[in-house]
Amino acid sequence: MELTVLGCWAAYPAAGQACSGYVVKNGDTRILLDCGHGVFSKLGQYEDFINLDAVYISHFHPDHYVDLYALRHAIRASIYLGKRKQPLKVYMPGEPAGMIEQWRQHPELEVVKVHTDMEIRVGEFDLSFYSTSHPVPGLAVRLTAGSRSLFYTGDTSFDERLVMASKRVNVILAESTMSDAEQDYALERGHMTTRDVAEWARQSEPDLLVATHFWDGYNRDDVKKELISHCDTKLIMAYEGLRLTI
Repeated sequence: MELTVLGCWAAYPAAGQACSGYVVKNGDTRILLDCGHGVFSKLGQYEDFINLDAVYISHFHPDHYVDLYALRHAIRASIYLGKRKQPLKVYMPGEPAGMIEQWRQHPELEVVKVHTDMEIRVGEFDLSFYSTSHPVPGLAVRLTAGSRSLFYTGDTSFDERLVMASKRVNVILAESTMSDAEQDYALERGHMTTRDVAEWARQSEPDLLVATHFWDGYNRDDVKKELISHCDTKLIMAYEGLRLTI
C-alpha cells in the first residue's frame, strides 16, 4: 500500500499548495481521499486522474470537496474523447440534504452514499466508514489491503469510538488543526488539538502517525514540537509530495 499527499492545508491552502487530498494505491487500485482547494491540479503531478478507481469525500466543507467540480469535468472529457470507458465512483456522505442528489445528476460520476458501519470493497481495498464529530456530517475511513491498513480521520474532534476503530492500524492520517492552547475552541469547531492527536495515537498504537490538515496561520515546527511533547509515536508531518510505503 502506498500513500501520496497532494495537499494538507485546512480551510485555505498556503500559496501554491492545496487543501486536503491524498492518493492511496495498492497494486492497480487508486483511491483519492478528499478533493479540496487545489487538489486536482496537484493530482496531475503524481497520478493520472484517468486511472482513478474511486474518490472518497469525507464531508462537504469546501477544503475537502470543492475540486470535485474540476475532476468531474476532466472525467467527462476523458469519456467523451474515449480515454476512459467507465464513470468514476464517488463515495460520499448522504448529508447535507440535497448534496448527493446534486452530484448524481452527472452521468460521468457513479455516486454512492456511504454511512457509518458500512463496509465496501474497491479493487484491492476494503473500506470501513465511521461517523465523525464535526459540525457538518462526515465519515472517517479505514482502508485495508491484505495485512496493511490506514485510517483517515477526516475532520473530527477527539472521539473514543474512532480511536477504537483505528486500533493498531499501520498508519493514522490525522487532522491536527488546532494548537494545544485552543482546546475549547477546537471542541466547539469539531477539530483536534495537538494534544488530542497525540492521545489518539497513544491509545490506538499505530506504527506511524501522519499529522495533516494544518492551518496556514501556525508555524509547522511549533505544531510538530507540541505533538512530540505529548506522545512518543513515530511522527511525520504531511507535506505535498510525501509518498509513503505502508
